[in-house]
Amino acid sequence: MAVMMQNYAKVLGHTIPASNQYPSFTDENKIGPWAKDAVKGIAQAGIMIGKTGGNFDPKANVTKAESAAILRRFVELVVD
Repeated sequence: MAVMMQNYAKVLGHTIPASNQYPSFTDENKIGPWAKDAVKGIAQAGIMIGKTGGNFDPKANVTKAESAAILRRFVELVVD
C-alpha cells in the first residue's frame, strides 16, 4: 500500500513531505527491496506509522480501518 500511495501522489503531482524521522521498523528486513523507498517516504510523512511493537508488518493485509486512516492522513498531509 505504501508503493500505491507514493505512486498516487506522483500521478497527482504532489510531493510527500518528509517531516518525521524514519522509525526503523523491527521487521524492516521483511520489506521487499522494491518497496523500501516508498515505505520510508510514507513513514517519514506520518501517513503509515506501523503497528504495535515497532513492526511494519509488510506481509499483512490492510484492514478497512487502517485503509481509512491512511487515506485520511494522505489527504491531510499531501493533498490539502
